[in-house]
Amino acid sequence: MQLERFKIFGINIPFKLEFAHAQAKRGFSDSLILMVEGREGLRGFGEAVIRDYVSGGLINEKGGESLAERAKKVVGKILSPLRDRGTLGGKPEGLMDVDEVIKEVEAYFVGLDARRSELPLVCASELALLDYLCRELGKDIYQLMGRKPVREKLYYGGTLPILPSGVAESILSLFREIEIPNLRIKLNDEITYTEKILSLVRDTLGNDFDIRVDANSSWDMKTALEQMEVLRNFGVSVIEDPLADEKRDFPLLFDNSITSDFVFVSDESMLDFDDIERICEEKYFSIVNIRLSKNGGIFRSLKIAEMAEERGVKYQLGCHVGETGILSAAGRVVASLLGDPLYVDGSYDSYILSDNVTTENLSFGLRGEASIIRGKYLGYTVDIEKLRRLSVETTEYF
Repeated sequence: MQLERFKIFGINIPFKLEFAHAQAKRGFSDSLILMVEGREGLRGFGEAVIRDYVSGGLINEKGGESLAERAKKVVGKILSPLRDRGTLGGKPEGLMDVDEVIKEVEAYFVGLDARRSELPLVCASELALLDYLCRELGKDIYQLMGRKPVREKLYYGGTLPILPSGVAESILSLFREIEIPNLRIKLNDEITYTEKILSLVRDTLGNDFDIRVDANSSWDMKTALEQMEVLRNFGVSVIEDPLADEKRDFPLLFDNSITSDFVFVSDESMLDFDDIERICEEKYFSIVNIRLSKNGGIFRSLKIAEMAEERGVKYQLGCHVGETGILSAAGRVVASLLGDPLYVDGSYDSYILSDNVTTENLSFGLRGEASIIRGKYLGYTVDIEKLRRLSVETTEYF
C-alpha cells in the first residue's frame, strides 16, 4: 500500500425534501469525502459525516479555518503513524503480507486514541484505506477482513423526520406501499405534534406496526413524563435519546413507575468504548445505536457491538441523514457481520438525495430489502467527475 497523497472534498448534494429533528434542520448532504491515492493512480474513498451536536465541533473558529482545512490536519494525524510504521509503505523494510496488513490496520483503528470530535474522520480514513486495499489486492471486503457475513439479506427500517402533516402523510403512504418493516419517528418537545403524528402513523400503518421514536435529547423531565403518557397510549415503548440532561434527569425519571413500560436507546451519548462501559454501569439504556461515522468506522463499530453483547446491552445500526453511497455500502457490510441487531437503518440514497457520488444505487427495495454486496471491493465505486462537480471545497495533502 504505497500511498502518495490524500484529498478531502466537501460536498453539497441537495435533498429531495428538507429533513428536520429536534436539534437541526437539513436540506442537503454535507459529507466530507476523503480520497487516498497511490503511486499508480489507484484510489480509495471514505466518508465522514460531521455533526457538532453529536460528536462536538471540529472547526477552529479562532483560526478561521474551514471544515475541510481542519479535517485535513486531523486526517494527517490519523494516517501518519501508519505510514511511519511502514503499514502504508513508508518504509521499504516495513512491507508485510496481506494478513499482517489488515490485522495491523484493524488493531490501529480500534486502539486509536482519537478525540470524540475526530471519530467521523477516523471512519473516513479507515474506509478509504480499506477501499484502497480491496482494489489493490482484487478482493472484496469480506475476503480482505477474513470474515463471513452472518446474513445475505438485510431489511431496513424507515425514518420519518419532523414534517407538516400533508408531507408526512405522503411519506407514510410510500412506506405503506413499499411495505417498510419498521419506522423511527423524530419528535420534538411539542405534545400536540406527538399526538398528531402518532395518530397519523397508526391510521396509515396500523396499530400493530413496529414504531419507535427519537427525541434527539430535547426533553426536560416534565416534558419526558408528558410525552411518555402519550407514547404509551399509542403503543410505543422504544425511545431514543429522550433527555437533554441525562446525568441530572435519568435518575429522577427512573424513580417514576412509568419507566417500566419503556426501553431507552442511547445514540448521541454513545460515541466510544468508555461510553459502553458507562451505559452498562448506569443501566438507564437497554439499547445503543451504532453509526459508522459517529463511532469511528467498521472496526470500532463491530467492537462496540461485541462489547454490548458481552455486557447484555442490545444494539441497532443507524445512519446519519444524507449519507452518500459510501457509508450506505459500508453500513451494509457492518449490518451483515453483526450478530443480532434489533434494527438496521440506512441505504436511503435515492429516497433522499438528488444525486450521489457513487455509480451504484444502494437504496433498499420493497420491504426494506437489500442484498449484501460480494465480489465488488467495499461495495461502492466513486465517480470522480461527479464528486468534483458536487464539491464546494477541496483541500490536498502530499
